Amino acid sequence: MKPTIDKTTLLSELRFHYDAGHAWLRVPLWIFRKYQTEVSSYSYFSYDAIYLEEDCDVFPFLEKAGIRKQL
Repeated sequence: MKPTIDKTTLLSELRFHYDAGHAWLRVPLWIFRKYQTEVSSYSYFSYDAIYLEEDCDVFPFLEKAGIRKQL
């Protein structure tokens, strides 16, 4: 059984990264595994996080994590 992640911890771990034309939400892999959603080819992984593309992948993840309305 996976441990519960409280909303304060969850929100404190998420960070947006952006360039001139795009943005990604950095989600640590330990959090993503709990609320895993399908991701497009516009998102990418690093060794410890997934970077969810803003237009396709962020909102499904936030909805599954139950925090979309808090942002």
